[in-house]
Amino acid sequence: MIAVAHNKMRQIPVRPGAPGQSPARKKALNQSSQTKKQALTKDLCSDITGAENTLSGSQ
Repeated sequence: MIAVAHNKMRQIPVRPGAPGQSPARKKALNQSSQTKKQALTKDLCSDITGAENTLSGSQ
């Protein structure tokens, strides 16, 4: 039981800035992350605007 827990703790995920990755790969990951953030922000803003319009229309 203890050995299993110890093995799980040793599995470390690879970070985007890990030494084994090329600068081009890190740049692609960073751009992908930025694009996702922008898309999520845009969706959230449109949801808020839609909710505000719905509320102001029902009064």
